[in-house]
Amino acid sequence: MRVATATWLIIITLGCSSTTVESNGAGPEASRDPDSFDDDPVTIMPDSGDGGEPGEPVDSAFQGPDDLIVMGADAAGDGDLWVPEAGDFVLRDMETGSLWNLRGQAFEGEMSGAQLGQVAAYTVFWFSWSTAHHGGEVWNRPEIVNDPGEIAADEEGGCEVPCDEIRSGGPPPDGIPTLDHAGRWERPKEALMVSAEEATYVRDDGLVLGVFIDGEARAYPHAILNWHENHIDQIGEAEYNMTYCPLTGSGIVIPADQGGEDPMYMYVSGRLFNDNLTMFERGPSQQDATFWNQVLLKGIAGPRAGEKLDIWPVTETTWARWKEMHPGTLVESDDTGYSRDYGRNPYTSNQQPTAGTLRPVAPQWRDTYDNKSKVLAIDGPQTSRAYAFDEMEAAGDRLVINDSLDDTDIVVIYDAAHRMAVPFGRSLDGQTFTFEGAVAP
Repeated sequence: MRVATATWLIIITLGCSSTTVESNGAGPEASRDPDSFDDDPVTIMPDSGDGGEPGEPVDSAFQGPDDLIVMGADAAGDGDLWVPEAGDFVLRDMETGSLWNLRGQAFEGEMSGAQLGQVAAYTVFWFSWSTAHHGGEVWNRPEIVNDPGEIAADEEGGCEVPCDEIRSGGPPPDGIPTLDHAGRWERPKEALMVSAEEATYVRDDGLVLGVFIDGEARAYPHAILNWHENHIDQIGEAEYNMTYCPLTGSGIVIPADQGGEDPMYMYVSGRLFNDNLTMFERGPSQQDATFWNQVLLKGIAGPRAGEKLDIWPVTETTWARWKEMHPGTLVESDDTGYSRDYGRNPYTSNQQPTAGTLRPVAPQWRDTYDNKSKVLAIDGPQTSRAYAFDEMEAAGDRLVINDSLDDTDIVVIYDAAHRMAVPFGRSLDGQTFTFEGAVAP
């Protein structure tokens, strides 16, 4: 198997790209002028999309999770309750008239205290989703057939993808150092979390990846993950890999418990497939390592090639918004033990909407949207669907989409001002809700 036995003779560079461009500003993630957003929420009812006639379906080998993963639903509700400020974007259910915040909590009305379950999903650049999801659907554009072609396995080389396309991105294995709460594998120190008040190094308009597990909120700034690409962390008994690929804009939470005998801890291999982070799970030797591609969510080379990865929900939004939603949040510390300039984004040029890819990508993605425009990706058992930020923003800056995916009723909330798209299940204790956008009193 060519990938696992390759010789790693690569000069260490900072970041997974061998070419970096300095930027001390917010770069492509800079916010629009707050006054330019429309405060009036827009609601999309089930089966009311404005797209055209459906295109011809394509055969697809897509294999999603056994079930659409929805976590944290609680009809009674026993967690801390966030009450948004007057004028903030909220939801109202049409069944009881209760008001719900953007965390999926009912904070006023008959359902007060109830918690919708968050759907496991992730944001990613369009080119990466399109290439990886042949046959996938695009919300509100049924006429679009995402048909770049299937990614062929390399049976002779023992890879789930063409072996020779698992390319070096510059650094050797672990040259981009994973942060680890336990400091394993010769980390200089245990990765720390600090309070929001201590995190003066995080810009309010900077993007973070946030999780809320067992009543505890944690945030992981892009500004730090740009340099590390994974943070192995733990809340209670829940251990997970917070993975982020700056070249594909994809932040995905991969639980350490994947059903095997041992926890799965991911480290950065320095290799890319279709410009996307390829991680390795340490084995007794390099030949025993399995290489996992982040967006394909499966092993692509090594003993566990072909196995799929489960994921957990994650919210990508601005630091300012995450702090509002979770006032008690902890945040990834910049005291990592590594000498990195966390105020500089080395990927600014790579993340421009029309930027090309660092390495050749095959098959070629559709040109429906700009290469590096963002989509919210949801993988159901039979269907992968992309909710393009461009498509949602065209419908409204504050948007509520009542939808369903593979027989699961969901609601997608889009908040352009805070660059956030988050999906929830619409059912609690057998009751399905329909939501409309509203403004907090």
